Amino acid sequence: AGQLLNSTGWRSPFLLIGGLFIPTLITSLKVLPTDRHTTATIEFRKLASEFWHILHIRRALIYMFFIFTMQLGQNFIMIYYGSFLQEEFKLSLSDVGWTTFLIGGGEFFGAFLSTLLTDKIGLFRFNMIFTCFSIFMFILFAFFCTYSLTGALSLLFFVSAATEGTFVTSIGYGTVVSSPHTQALYVALIFALLSAGRTVSDLIAEYIWEAGNIKLLSLISAACIAAGLTAVLLMELYMQYKKPSLSKTTVSADHFCDTADSDVQLVTVASMPTVNEDSNGSKAVCYDSKI
Repeated sequence: AGQLLNSTGWRSPFLLIGGLFIPTLITSLKVLPTDRHTTATIEFRKLASEFWHILHIRRALIYMFFIFTMQLGQNFIMIYYGSFLQEEFKLSLSDVGWTTFLIGGGEFFGAFLSTLLTDKIGLFRFNMIFTCFSIFMFILFAFFCTYSLTGALSLLFFVSAATEGTFVTSIGYGTVVSSPHTQALYVALIFALLSAGRTVSDLIAEYIWEAGNIKLLSLISAACIAAGLTAVLLMELYMQYKKPSLSKTTVSADHFCDTADSDVQLVTVASMPTVNEDSNGSKAVCYDSKI
């Protein structure tokens, strides 16, 4: 992209990217199976009911806020890192284009770590660790990005790795905190919030850049992510506090369902989950086990 910008103007990379979508579209039409149903109707009443249901799940709402703040903070740096490298280290557009490989490499590294370690240490724990790592890297970037080009590029690599690992696990954990019959809508809301975070950051990043350059942008990025992290941790502490004491709670039957309609969680031992569906199409994950 940098080479094209220098040689043929700013429009050429967009023409190239648009052209690459043509073989992608042809391949998709050939490979993807056709829909069995030729017509589809959207049940707006059911959609509104599922949306209203999500609004009553506190943990889901908090995690939506967390995802928004993550995207908001991460995008501040991604908007202006090219301008920063040009101004601070006198790089050309083509040189800045080559540094994009580091961003992509960092994102691949973060996603690879998430697939490698999530099942070993737990989805929530990995997500919180990488979120803390993201905050730490943004703070380091704010104070040490101007020392050398190598240092700045290294920090950009680890910033990208940390934020990508957090995004991957955030989407996965976001589906866990929603109820089974609203997971598709909840994932759609997650991606809508990611777009909203990018839009808001695009609107206000210019004013922050003019006020304090890349250092202020990086510190505000860390503050945004820290705000989302604090909300999640406070919510989890609240959930732990609300859990009923097993010594004081008795259950008459050894069969219960977790529909995610309430914030109370019960602890099961050797549970075997099954999915039950009622006449209205609502699904619930049920466990037959000792409590």
